[in-house]
Amino acid sequence: SLARTSPGNPDEEKATLRTRPRWFLLGLGALLVLALFAFPTWWPLIARTQVEDPFPGVPAEEHILLETMQAVDPTQAAATHLAGTPTVVPEEEQTLPEMEMPIIVARGEFMELDSLHWARGSVILFKLADGSHILRFEDFEARNGPDLHVLLSVHPEPRTSAQVHQGAGAIELGALIGSAGAQNYAVPSNIDLSLYNSVVLYSRAFDVVFSVANLTPEEF
Repeated sequence: SLARTSPGNPDEEKATLRTRPRWFLLGLGALLVLALFAFPTWWPLIARTQVEDPFPGVPAEEHILLETMQAVDPTQAAATHLAGTPTVVPEEEQTLPEMEMPIIVARGEFMELDSLHWARGSVILFKLADGSHILRFEDFEARNGPDLHVLLSVHPEPRTSAQVHQGAGAIELGALIGSAGAQNYAVPSNIDLSLYNSVVLYSRAFDVVFSVANLTPEEF
């Protein structure tokens, strides 16, 4: 004869049905706690920070005019930024004060390493009238990443942490100000810039290169 299958215990089935929603809520709560705990890691991946740094010392009302000049002649635009408020020359002198123009020392273009690690835009190294240097990003946009920093590297196109820090070692210029827009980075005065051949966007949290711009010296 055919074996008869005994029906399940109705009380056990009811208990199982009551337990399932509890496990679901516990799992959902655990995921929310994990997401909040990991917030500093995943939030930069979706956030986009737009900045528009003027050249150093530029009044806000002059910035639009100077942005137009930058598109036509970056050197002249930088010189205008540094000149600031026009100097009124006494009539008896009938001469204009001498002003040194800033010099473009080197420039490069950020490159896409892969679909997850990339940046676009120009990087320009300026020597200012007082002898200091700034690194300026123009038409810049980058893929968001955790703890991104701007470095100078001896290696012309580093792809690994070891390459970024080879030779004289990388020079830290600070955390990335924004994922899009023009921005300025002061360069330390006590380094030999002739040793450094690239600008690197580097994730310190993941120890990963996000993009590189090879610096090509300007010919004078």
